[in-house]
Amino acid sequence: MIAPARDVHIIGVGSCTPERVLTNKDLEQIVDTTDEWITTRTGIKERRIADPNTPASALATEAARRALKDAGIEGKDVDQIIVGTVTGDRPFPSTACLIQDRLGAVNAHAFDISAACSGFLYALSLARTQIAAGAADTIVVVDSEILGKPRDEADAMRMLRLLSGRTHQVITGVCLVGTLRTENQKLEAGFEDTRSESTLVSMTTLSAEDIHSYIASGEPMDKAGAYAIQGTASRWIPRIEGDYFNVVGLPVALVQRMLQEHGA
Repeated sequence: MIAPARDVHIIGVGSCTPERVLTNKDLEQIVDTTDEWITTRTGIKERRIADPNTPASALATEAARRALKDAGIEGKDVDQIIVGTVTGDRPFPSTACLIQDRLGAVNAHAFDISAACSGFLYALSLARTQIAAGAADTIVVVDSEILGKPRDEADAMRMLRLLSGRTHQVITGVCLVGTLRTENQKLEAGFEDTRSESTLVSMTTLSAEDIHSYIASGEPMDKAGAYAIQGTASRWIPRIEGDYFNVVGLPVALVQRMLQEHGA
């Protein structure tokens, strides 16, 4: 006989963002774009920029502290810490281990998940599965991703050279977690639906002057992959195969289909 899965609940949330704000109006002064152009295509009004001396673990630790406080528990009560990031402090020890030490989570095991923009979704899905299966009781999931931006201009140049004249794949994972209820609203069961969307993006061959001038504009320095299809780099994207919004960061059509299938 298979034991029923345990109920899983989010009992506390917390966040921590850098102080520096870069608005669409600010970008209008840097590149050839407008607030209206960005907002209608992405819904983004502003973004937070981390100080070069602020590591991912510092933001993630403070966010986790606030989540623990919101939940009314302490670090010693945590069984597992999962961090979704591709910009961790260092390869080893993991960013999750650094957070574990700072939280005093002496009973927790900790590890990182490297899945870029969709890292938090995968981490949350894994946390739910661990608790439902009885492998853990209380898990902290931290998305310490800092936009996957290049570390410096040399890193941005390396990324752009790698993408130049090639077709690359952009994959975004979506995990929908919820509960199913009967007509009288009695909790019946939980569900988890994880899918992904893939888009092929072709970039023209960039000259050294193209790359240098683009980096000098500052736009690629806070963009994953050192370019943004919704920014001035769009002039170098002659073709995509798939969902445009998947490349921007969220496959809206896929999310809508999933919600409709689950009666939302």
